[in-house]
Amino acid sequence: MRLKRCWNRYQYLVYPMSCWILMAAVAFAIYGVASRSRRAPHRPETVTMKENVHSMVLVVAYMRSGSSFLGDILQQHEPSFYVYEPLKEAVDRIDNNKTIVFFNGTERYIQTPEEKISFFVETLYNWFTCNFNDLDLSTLTSSYLLYYSKKTRTYYMCLKRHDYSQDGVVNCLRHLEATCVPAELRTIKSIRINMDTVHLLHQRLPSLKVIHVIRDPRGIMNSRFKVKLSNWINLETEVSALCKRMARNKEIATIMNEENVYIKEVVYELLAEHPIGISEDIYKFAGLEFSPAVLKRVFKMTHYSPLARDCDWCTKRSNSTSTSLRWRTQLDLAHALVIDSQCVHLYNAIGYLPVHDLYHLRNLNMPLRRFILRSGPL
Repeated sequence: MRLKRCWNRYQYLVYPMSCWILMAAVAFAIYGVASRSRRAPHRPETVTMKENVHSMVLVVAYMRSGSSFLGDILQQHEPSFYVYEPLKEAVDRIDNNKTIVFFNGTERYIQTPEEKISFFVETLYNWFTCNFNDLDLSTLTSSYLLYYSKKTRTYYMCLKRHDYSQDGVVNCLRHLEATCVPAELRTIKSIRINMDTVHLLHQRLPSLKVIHVIRDPRGIMNSRFKVKLSNWINLETEVSALCKRMARNKEIATIMNEENVYIKEVVYELLAEHPIGISEDIYKFAGLEFSPAVLKRVFKMTHYSPLARDCDWCTKRSNSTSTSLRWRTQLDLAHALVIDSQCVHLYNAIGYLPVHDLYHLRNLNMPLRRFILRSGPL
């Protein structure tokens, strides 16, 4: 009876007290969420969640410098997404005074060097962040997506079934997203940009790592001549432009490294002579494990078959060292001397040596570089 009288007297306090407890709990929860939001690190506006990958690597190189070989080495890492020369088709359109037509239906006519660099930065940023809806149609339908990258072939074959139409792009982009978004490594290789473009891109992608591929200009020019990309008549003009561009890019890269931008210089001849050791070093730079499976694939690439016939556009070689030095048995002495005369500044910066005479050129036991690593794997 006493308990019942107590309940009748104070029961009106129970329900308001429940409300007070509930309101206090809700307020505490809201305060906790707000506090965590204030403590969360600020993300720059240019960074998206799709950039949360293990590593992004941009390979900057020159036509016939061995960069395709290096790019192929990087894509041996299985959970990776590799794009070969994504600017090629768009650059052709720009150079031929054609408009750039984007996937979203807009068009742009690019004229000035500043507009060109801005377009390059935007395009590379969209590839690195898997933002394919903002790319141009010429890039999204490039045949390079079939031949040189393992992870873009499925997309290209889907596109082919749709006759390369815009509707086909709409239907097939899921294949690019399926391989790009979860990738531990995203790699882009380009011979169409300079370090000034890289500097601007790095401002939008602070974690970007850059590999600058250097090759002896005599080897570059001989390779271009073999595949009919150059004419010896214009040798002096062309090689002068090449060596000035390489030297300027090296200077800018040095300045960027002082700003704590990750730029690694890779000399193609060293990569060809020491493919396992240099590849392992490249993987370490990219923040990746150089696994036994990758090692096996790289070894196979550089020792493809004793009977294999090396093609001019292949990245697999029966002997990568002999391939990198073959120009010394093919290049005319007169052409070598012209290249030497135009590239003295670059030679001094990189460590290449000029040719003295025909015997010096042909004798492979006489090095044409100041810095030589020991033979065999590093």
